[in-house]
Parts: sequence; C-alpha cells; structure tokens
Amino acid sequence: MQDGPRLFTVKIAVSPEELNSAYKLRYEVFSVENGDNRYTIGDSKLWKDCDDNSNACIFIAVHKQETIGTLRYTPFFGNSLIAEEKYDFALLSKVTKIPVDIIPRVTAREDRGVVSKNYRSLGVFLELERHLVEQATRDGIKILVVAHKSTDPRLNAIFEKNGWKSYKDDTHEGFSAVVAYKLIGDSKNNS
Repeated sequence: MQDGPRLFTVKIAVSPEELNSAYKLRYEVFSVENGDNRYTIGDSKLWKDCDDNSNACIFIAVHKQETIGTLRYTPFFGNSLIAEEKYDFALLSKVTKIPVDIIPRVTAREDRGVVSKNYRSLGVFLELERHLVEQATRDGIKILVVAHKSTDPRLNAIFEKNGWKSYKDDTHEGFSAVVAYKLIGDSKNNS
C-alpha cells in the first residue's frame, strides 16, 4: 500500500487500547465476516483467546489511527499453552533437519492474522509478517509454524507463495487444517 510515503505503519501492540484494537479487528473478521464466535468476549465485540495472555506478541498495522491488520507471534519456548502434539515436533524435526530436542527452543507460531476488508490485497499482511520474521530472528527463532484452513484455496496459495511448506493435515479448532512451517534467518539455507 504505497502512495509516496507508506500509508500505514506496523508496530507491536503494547497499550490496552492497541491490544483491544487488534481484538476488535479480529472480531470484525472472524465473528462478523466468518461467523466464528468461539472467542468473542460477551457483548464487547472483542475476539480474544487464552494464548493472548501468554508470551504472545501482537503486531498491528495502523493507518490514520485505525488498526487495519493484526498478526500474533508466540515463541514455543516456555509456553505451556502450545501443544507439542499439535505441531508434531518429531515430524517437524524430520522435515526441517533440526534436532527434535532443539525444536521447542527455536520454533514459534504465527497466527490470528487478519486484515480489514478495505485494505486486503495491498500488502498489509506481508508487511505484518515481515515485521514478525524480523522479531523472531532477533529472538533466535529458526522455524515458524501455522495451522490454517485447508478448505480455502486462496489462503493455501498465499501461504505457499510466501515460502510456507505444508507438512501435516490436521483438524484445528474444529476445521480441516494444513499445518505448515517456514524456515527463517540462517536456517533457510539448511533446507
């Protein structure tokens, strides 16, 4: 989304207002557009799950003081909320060639990415992910994982185009999912 200087900025949500702006945008996309009310908090019009209270880092894209995109990053190390069996560390080790005992220390999850309807296809998500990858690299992360709906061909194409490799089919939160990984930092050269 370029018109001279960039029309949006990406940052880590820190204040309660910034975090709530991310939860509100998730509500608009997940609940209103997609009918998914699992994590809607009462009548608040906020969509938040228990992992938001962990060591997650939430990135937001802001345009004219409006949050137009959000993406969550959660390192596995020290996070008991993320199940090893969901991401199958043994299989992940096999496909990445990173020893299984190291996987929890160098892996993070990317999830809950949404972009406001009026700003889609303008590079907002890619810019959010770029910032996430930069942070993850600084944190010593070598592998990102994601579980996304396998029934959405557009979503599958976006992930594949951006370097994600599927390694497992699963059921995730009640839907058919593809579990994928992406090597980042210096580990990209090892695959």
